[in-house]
Amino acid sequence: MKTNTIPVAPAYSRQLRLPVFLAEGTRLGDQCSVVERDRTVWYFHYDMPIFSHGLDDQASFRMFTSSLCDQGLCKLVDIERAFYVSAISVKRALKQFREKGIESFFVKNKPKRKPRIFDEQTIKMVQGLLDNGLSARDIEERTGIKADTTRRVLQKGQLHRSKKKK
Repeated sequence: MKTNTIPVAPAYSRQLRLPVFLAEGTRLGDQCSVVERDRTVWYFHYDMPIFSHGLDDQASFRMFTSSLCDQGLCKLVDIERAFYVSAISVKRALKQFREKGIESFFVKNKPKRKPRIFDEQTIKMVQGLLDNGLSARDIEERTGIKADTTRRVLQKGQLHRSKKKK
C-alpha cells in the first residue's frame, strides 16, 4: 500500500522546488484533477484524461499547468497549493507560455558567450608587439587588451615571447 505524507508548506527561498504529486489525487479548481501512478502524472478534466507526463518531466509540468491557468480551468493559487511550488515560478511559467508559446519550454537555451578577443588578426598584431620586446603591460597600454588575457594566450601557446638579443 502506497502512503504519501503531505509536505509542510515550504519556506520561501530561491532554490528550485520540485512539484509534489500525491498518489490519492488532487483537485485543481472545479473541473480538473491530477493523480500520480507508476511514475506518470495524469491530468483529468472531470473524469476524462487530458494529459500525462513523466514524474521528473519539469518542462511538461510547467507547460501544461500554465496551459490550464491560461485557459481558465484553474487558478495560479490552485497550482501553488496542489504541487507545493512557489508563486513566482508559476507566474514566470505562465508569462513564458503566453509570450513565447509551448515550444519555449522544450528548447535548450545556449549560454551567451563573450566574443573571443584573440582572432587571427589580433594574434598577428600582438605577436608583432611581443617580437618588438614589449611586455604584456605595455601591450595593454597600447591596445587595451588586458595583460592577463595576453599572458593566458601565451601560456596556451598561441603566442610566444621573442628571444632577447644580447
